[in-house]
Amino acid sequence: MSNPEIGKLVLSSRYVHIDAINLLGVTEVQSIENAERLAHIMRDVDFNVVRIAKDYSSVSLLHYPAFFSQAFPELAASWRIELTEPQQVRHRTYNNSLNPPILHRKELLLPATHPDVPRFQALTKIAEELGLFDDPSRIGFRNQWERLISEKGYALVDHEFMPIGNDVSESSTTSRSPMADEVQRHLTALVRYGFSAPMQMLAKFGFLDGSRSVFDYGCGRGDDLRGLHENGIEAHGWDPHFASDQPKQPANIVNLGFVLNVIEDLDERIEALQAAYSLADELLVVSVMLANQISGAWKPYRDGVLTTRGTFQKYYTPHEFKVFIQQNLNEESIPVAPGVFFVFKDKDTEQKFLVSRSRSRSNLLRVASQAQRIHKPNKTERDQENMQHTGSC
Repeated sequence: MSNPEIGKLVLSSRYVHIDAINLLGVTEVQSIENAERLAHIMRDVDFNVVRIAKDYSSVSLLHYPAFFSQAFPELAASWRIELTEPQQVRHRTYNNSLNPPILHRKELLLPATHPDVPRFQALTKIAEELGLFDDPSRIGFRNQWERLISEKGYALVDHEFMPIGNDVSESSTTSRSPMADEVQRHLTALVRYGFSAPMQMLAKFGFLDGSRSVFDYGCGRGDDLRGLHENGIEAHGWDPHFASDQPKQPANIVNLGFVLNVIEDLDERIEALQAAYSLADELLVVSVMLANQISGAWKPYRDGVLTTRGTFQKYYTPHEFKVFIQQNLNEESIPVAPGVFFVFKDKDTEQKFLVSRSRSRSNLLRVASQAQRIHKPNKTERDQENMQHTGSC
């Protein structure tokens, strides 16, 4: 008898990794063995994931070569085997595809006791919190998936989502001498085409509904401010290079987005954190670049690194930055996304946030709007379900 707790169920099919085949029912195991025999291929050599139709009429044998090493592995080849008469085998390869299908929630395909399950579960949880699964139509293929991650303000590094906070690209010039007066902080300011990661988190939790004012402390080129204005939100900003003539002023919410990690002087870094917090009536959202974004080509400088463009970067671990906030604000911070922390000055607002956090509100920003989260198959999974009509796998 089939074990309903094994594998990922999508419509009328079950997906399992070959490591979980021995946990399946006798009929399912026999169907897989028959499919292998008809396709003349071997598990763990030609394929490592199996799709089994609920009525056992067909089995698809799928090859994800980087299943364990790639966060969202790409499909390299597939075989669809019709087990009912007339028995047929359809093969398809994606080796030359510029936009191959990819796999999500891979922890569901493995036995619960597999040592990699906790790591894969953590990856899925962060993707859910970032809203990456809210629109299933955008997640089935590599290019669309990578574009979506970028739109959320992140990049994928191994099995972690890293916030995109500063421009750390290298120039063709030689490295500058690491003198404090030569650090080019303003060169790190990104040109954005969507809201930054901290702004998207504020929107996700309902703080950008128009009832609160926002001050962007270190607003860079002002892309977030323009987006807020377009959404009818009262917003102002200051930046030492791009908007130095603007006043620093209190607001309900103050954003200190990817500022601290470009300040090479520790005392000045602390002063910036404290100054931003002093302007917040309700909430300070502060974000930094994370530790494993370091490039080995950069030179150590003070407590960070100096790039060949003459820019400084201090990379924090989440724990290190939480301690930094605690020590210098005497306040607890709440991590809401990789590299993004909320620090509440208004404790009533904090309690309301903690109570309602599990019920994530709709994103009210037009640029960052998201569909209601519904667990349904993505395009790749629907395609695999409809192979009898398309002839692909």
